[in-house]
Amino acid sequence: MKTDYTEKLWFPVRVWEFTSPKSLWKKTFELAEKEEYRRYNTDGGVGTSHPHLEQRPEWNELKVWLELCANKILKDNKFLADRMEITSMWCNRSDAQTGHYHTPHRHLDGGPYEETRHNFCPEPGTLIIFPAYLVHGSQPNVRMVNRFTLAANFFPFGNQNIGGWDVPMMNLEKKDVK
Repeated sequence: MKTDYTEKLWFPVRVWEFTSPKSLWKKTFELAEKEEYRRYNTDGGVGTSHPHLEQRPEWNELKVWLELCANKILKDNKFLADRMEITSMWCNRSDAQTGHYHTPHRHLDGGPYEETRHNFCPEPGTLIIFPAYLVHGSQPNVRMVNRFTLAANFFPFGNQNIGGWDVPMMNLEKKDVK
């Protein structure tokens, strides 16, 4: 059985950018500074917090806003799911003047990807939502301050892909992980 293939780029990658209220990103930064970090992100030296901050009450305000943003994308683009929810949320810390960086990586999501590099330095409080298969990472931190980033995985829940028969292809419900 032959498995040869040709790779083609048929679809552009869309990303969505939001700006959080200043009070929310300041609170998020304060919470991120208090987290415990462990260094297990390959060779880049970045520390990562507990992977389920979304389950902690002090992070709830941010979780609610992130899910509002994701569900706006879902609705505005007529994606075929009832709702988007965070399944995992964590912080990354690159210590000041260490050169720590997050190795470029992607999460296999069954979709196409193109390994292109877009370097940008978003303003504090900028939220960028993008498909998991998009290569992402961070540049070495040579600044005089620690750099924090927040990451979250979203997943569609409820009825999925309701077609002409008004019957969903499947229904998924979330179970929390400890």
